[in-house]
Amino acid sequence: MRKILVIEENEAIRLNWVNWLEENDYRAIAAENGALGVECVFQEKPDAILCSATLAQMDDYDVLNGLRQNSQTVSIPFIILSADVTVQQWREAMDRGADDYLSLAVEPEQLLKTVAIHLKKTETIRQQYETKIERLRYYDPLTELPNRLLLRDRFRTLLHTNSLTSNKERAARNLAPALLPILCLGLDRLDRVRDTLGYIYGDRLLQAVAHRLKENLGQDILLAYLNADEFAIVLEPVEHKRVIGDVLEDIQEQFSQHFLLKKREVFMTASIGVALYPRDGRTMEKLLRNAKKAMNEARKQGGNGAEFYTAVFNIGASNTFALEAEFRRAWENQELEVYYQPKVSLTNGEIVGCEALLRWQHPERGRVSPDKFMSIAEETGLIDPIGEWVVKTAGQQVLSWHKAGWKDLRLAINLSSRQFSQINLRQRLAKILAAIPLGFQYVELEFTEPSLIQNPAIATQRLNAFKALGMQIVIDDFGTGYSSLNYLLRFPFDALKIDQCFVQNLVDNPTNQAITKAIIQMAHGLNLKVTAEGVETEDELEFFCEHQCDEIQGYLFSPPLSAREFTKLLQSKKRLY
Repeated sequence: MRKILVIEENEAIRLNWVNWLEENDYRAIAAENGALGVECVFQEKPDAILCSATLAQMDDYDVLNGLRQNSQTVSIPFIILSADVTVQQWREAMDRGADDYLSLAVEPEQLLKTVAIHLKKTETIRQQYETKIERLRYYDPLTELPNRLLLRDRFRTLLHTNSLTSNKERAARNLAPALLPILCLGLDRLDRVRDTLGYIYGDRLLQAVAHRLKENLGQDILLAYLNADEFAIVLEPVEHKRVIGDVLEDIQEQFSQHFLLKKREVFMTASIGVALYPRDGRTMEKLLRNAKKAMNEARKQGGNGAEFYTAVFNIGASNTFALEAEFRRAWENQELEVYYQPKVSLTNGEIVGCEALLRWQHPERGRVSPDKFMSIAEETGLIDPIGEWVVKTAGQQVLSWHKAGWKDLRLAINLSSRQFSQINLRQRLAKILAAIPLGFQYVELEFTEPSLIQNPAIATQRLNAFKALGMQIVIDDFGTGYSSLNYLLRFPFDALKIDQCFVQNLVDNPTNQAITKAIIQMAHGLNLKVTAEGVETEDELEFFCEHQCDEIQGYLFSPPLSAREFTKLLQSKKRLY
């Protein structure tokens, strides 16, 4: 029963209004003045208020102002009744927040009709508000797709429908167990679009992808937006995994055409991970988690592909978490060590420099490959303090070798993409080296292509700043990137290192021979020094000597050595020939 509050000082009029309301199935609440009326509002929470304009102390406008300033009462319909009803009074009442303005001499039918109209209006607004709140709860406002919460609810519903018959029943009917595919679709390199075009275009791209997938996926396929660059797709139950392959191809096909964003053509690819209910999990949370692991595996393979979840992914993740914790402890306990691999001149066979390399001897795992722990250092941010420690440690060691008589020995230091992106890297390195003090002319900074091509203009400025100090700039792993040749001309390199993938099997591979020879000739034509890394055989050495390579490093001459072992190597006066 709807509650209506009546605020009127005249008892006869007040009783008339109460009687009219109660005769029409309303519950009427009466207050004989404004103060009591306001008190009743908060106690009874009426659905509408009828208030006389002739209150003596706290008048109708005072009551109205008080209620409109409170979030709990601001939306209650407020109808004023007055002896005089002029256009000016009506407008003033509306301006103050009243919902209607009637004459005290109003007929019962008109009063009840007005109350009913405003109750219906309020109910409509309330329903619209609740619908909006409900939609915000279950739908993503950007893509207008179901969110994770609705996805979970619909998944539960799906499991209780005939769409997924129990495996026991299927076995009785000689059918294969039903599998429900859950897909996690991640957009490859969405961050690159946002970094290049801005977040607005990134959002528009998400909307365009959502629209295209929604338009092209079947009605029985559930599409949801998870977060960032990820979508979830729940397919229809299948009996065999091979059926899913056709659907995956159809989804990938949706990305073969460009997306048009405000007259800009943007191409996008997607990586997809697949988990199967009930094999890979029985809850939506676990299935999505496993599907995401499979998607990440697809991304590791270069993206634009699909992978089915396998328990092997969990083993790798577990090891990674354990290794991360152990690596942090190794850093805190000063268990890391700098090793030095000789760089040897092919002109006279003498050691001319060394590359500083980080090594970790785990007490149980043994020697841990840098490929494993360097990625951890990058992801956790430890690369910053560790990198500075390597520069300081190696710089002090090379200075001690200078003082011991090997005055021209050069130090090569690798800098990662994260380190190179630091705005104050030049100042920090210069401060460390100056404090040792090691002359800048004895330092070679080695960069890989990915660390330079994200913003070539800024990279060029930073490299020139290092050169201005007197340091040498080297491009590492040359030949493995897509743009190496182009950037040789753009960046101020002093030398390049031929990646060992070209050195391995060099003698038996004519293609590698041709590429390596071309690299050496091109580099010399650009007045760049060339170092071949990973030289392990006499045949490889002979090839590089024949084609006038400048330097080599590799196990043929020496593996990376501790500072003590490297000192012994220098003292032995070992030469290449």
